[in-house]
Amino acid sequence: LINNISSHHSEAQVEEYIMSKYDMSKAAGYDVHLRLVDLPIEKTIERAVNRYRKTGRLVPIEYITNEVGI
Repeated sequence: LINNISSHHSEAQVEEYIMSKYDMSKAAGYDVHLRLVDLPIEKTIERAVNRYRKTGRLVPIEYITNEVGI
């Protein structure tokens, strides 16, 4: 949902973007539920590195810090 939002957007812009997606989905007839999962970026990176060590599945750190670390 928030892949198009980067760290230079304000909280208000992020909220507006999320709510526009919510409203659009509701208008299209979808049953929409929002959940907020908040994890410090350091912990997110730690988990990504551990996942890579265990499974070989790499999530680039740049993706985490630029896309997820809003």
